[in-house]
Amino acid sequence: MWLWTRQEAKQIDELSIQSGLSAESLMETAGQNMAGQIFGLAPLAKTARVLCGPGNNGGDGFVVARELLKLGLEVQVVEISSSSELRAKKRSEFSGEILNAENFLKNPKPCDLWIDGLFGIGLSRDIDGVAFSLIQAVNRLKGIKIALDLPSGLEADTGNVLKISFQADFTLTVGRPKPGFYFNEGPRACGKIKIVDAGFPNEISKRVAKSTFLLTPALIRKWIPTRSSTDNKTKGGKTLICAGSPGMPGAALLACEAAARVGSGYVYCTEKEIIPFRPEVIPFSLTKNSLAKMSSILVGPGLGAGPKTFQWIQKLSKQPPPVVIDADALTVAAQKKFSPFPTNWIATPHAGELSRLLQITASEIEADRLSAARKAQQKWGGIFLLKGFHTVVAFPQVTVIIPFGNAALGKGGSGDVLAGMIAGFLSQGVPLQKAPLLAAALHGWMADQWLRDGKDILSLTPQDLLQMLPQTLKKWRPGKRVSRKS
Repeated sequence: MWLWTRQEAKQIDELSIQSGLSAESLMETAGQNMAGQIFGLAPLAKTARVLCGPGNNGGDGFVVARELLKLGLEVQVVEISSSSELRAKKRSEFSGEILNAENFLKNPKPCDLWIDGLFGIGLSRDIDGVAFSLIQAVNRLKGIKIALDLPSGLEADTGNVLKISFQADFTLTVGRPKPGFYFNEGPRACGKIKIVDAGFPNEISKRVAKSTFLLTPALIRKWIPTRSSTDNKTKGGKTLICAGSPGMPGAALLACEAAARVGSGYVYCTEKEIIPFRPEVIPFSLTKNSLAKMSSILVGPGLGAGPKTFQWIQKLSKQPPPVVIDADALTVAAQKKFSPFPTNWIATPHAGELSRLLQITASEIEADRLSAARKAQQKWGGIFLLKGFHTVVAFPQVTVIIPFGNAALGKGGSGDVLAGMIAGFLSQGVPLQKAPLLAAALHGWMADQWLRDGKDILSLTPQDLLQMLPQTLKKWRPGKRVSRKS
């Protein structure tokens, strides 16, 4: 599903008005549809208070208040002074009680529904003053909380909070969800996300909103490799794992097993120490044509940051198989300024590794994960998969958000499993653009399933992920119904 960034949402609004739609008609359509959804979400609600800010988001709030009043609810508006002509018009059309925010704060009382129409997608400064006090007070009061388009105080693209954010049970977002709903504080602030039609022309939306994509289960299940009854191991291809070092075989063990678990026909490894523990893994010897015979290659986990790792990077840059570059290999690439990466390379850094590639801090990366992934791809080439909450995969033209995963994955070795999964899928012919998305989605979903099964968030290990893979693949195959909650 395509998402709307802040800039794209603004452009879609402007182009829609230029096409002949009025700002008022868009506001009316959005507000009426929001009111209908609110009534459906809380059919037993009797009282509602709508928080209306100074701009057009406040205008949406007044339309919602008017429509809820028509549906028989007892509705009050709590407002901050107006600065919008259209908002003022919608205010005049509301016949219910309007309370000044300062006066309301003297004696705030709970109600059945709290509806947030304070600030919209254009907010770029910290919330303070009476607006801060109003959001703080309402967040503490009982009642179902619903945000219009996005929770006030939440940055649309990053999920960062501008000092304070409305804490919604539901967010009724106009047109399409915004990227920030899936990062940082976004999931917590938004609650459940519902899409509302505001009447924007589909042609304009499709033309403008094409930078950021949210991966969905319906797509993922189509990419899982299949086998016929007559297929043999050659169907699974050959995966080379350039990982591990003497005394440090763990990363290689995890990556090799992950590649095998997802279906690689042959798994080779440069670290021969692991063979007694993984007899199915084939020791790899470098000869003139041995690299070219591989279907996919993973380089980096546990290799160390020495000269041999750089030699592997140089060798692999001249080979045709797709390469997953991870861990120590990324560190060495940053040190040696080895760029650009070949177009068939997939880099899989976490924020710390990416900070070395971009020469910015990890906290700066986490503050704007979309932008960081895009900058890395533009600077270094190839495909960039930024691990974390939530994983982002940056291609030359499109950035994809993986809406699965949680902090249970924050443990050494989890990334080695992911890298091995990507390489294993590549070896079976899953396209370069799909393999990292498929692997990251299944990887994150397993962590979510761990919590759904009642396990503690601290207890997931990489070995658990490997043990979960067989059942996960079976569950995700076409014909099986899969959702984020299943």
